[in-house]
Amino acid sequence: MAIPILARIAGASLLRGNDKPQGVSTGLGMSLQFNSKALERKLAEIERKMPSRIDTAVFKAAQKGINYILARTEKGYGYKGAFAPYSSDYAIAKAEGWPRTASRSGFGGDPSGIVNLMVTGQMLGSLAAFKRRGYAVISANRASEAKKVYYNHKLRPFMGFTKTERRKLSNLFASELFK
Repeated sequence: MAIPILARIAGASLLRGNDKPQGVSTGLGMSLQFNSKALERKLAEIERKMPSRIDTAVFKAAQKGINYILARTEKGYGYKGAFAPYSSDYAIAKAEGWPRTASRSGFGGDPSGIVNLMVTGQMLGSLAAFKRRGYAVISANRASEAKKVYYNHKLRPFMGFTKTERRKLSNLFASELFK
């Protein structure tokens, strides 16, 4: 937001005078015409639109970030590399399907052995982007799932981005901002 403000100040101080376009010689045999009032109006418009454009761009980048987290996690990788393996008892229980009890209706088995943090899909399905002024937050949208995210992330870091993902998100942010 500082750039439009600085450009407005610089443009206004350099191009002030009467409202008629003024010629500026470049020394190369060409001249440029500026209309200081029109320039000031355009810069003021950019200043007004910039906060909402930043919010929109950062929110879209956060939503794309969720897609990166989900795709990577499904393959068994966190942002720091492959996940630590499940304990042997947990791996067997997950492969065979959870026992049916009064508290659990039973889940289908996952014999693949891939550590993908997926049992019911509720934890990863609860990830959402929340828009704030100037930034966005990726978090679980329910407290019970946020607790699962916290403890799973401590053991198997997945709530972050690789260098490549950060670069892609940065490029997406810039392209959305300067559409």
